Amino acid sequence: GKRARALARWRTKVRRAWPSVRFVAVEADRTDAVRVGESVAVTARIAADKLAPGDLCVQIYTGRLDDHQEIGGASILPMAYRETTADGTLVFGGAIPCADSGLRGFTVRVLPYHPDLPAALIPGLICWA
Repeated sequence: GKRARALARWRTKVRRAWPSVRFVAVEADRTDAVRVGESVAVTARIAADKLAPGDLCVQIYTGRLDDHQEIGGASILPMAYRETTADGTLVFGGAIPCADSGLRGFTVRVLPYHPDLPAALIPGLICWA
């Protein structure tokens, strides 16, 4: 059907563009003195070649840091599209709520997104900051 063809076209577009998708910058507004109940704002700037903001699912992957600086018990928080800068960089924003004390770590990842592919986990297409 028409939707299947559109999805196939989208997959081709994403596969072609994906090698160029990269994080230009990831910024957290402050991480030192966050009190329980507050949150840390996170901004991700992504170079996405010919992909539109709606082709991407950008997520914060966060959890407690263990003794080896590894993130444990991670939760995944969505980031929302904010703007496209003059040079074509896509800007996404999100926040990490601070529910308890303890060292927390985070990273940001981007996955392909399509409304007809709810999980949109295409093997090999994931980009970590």
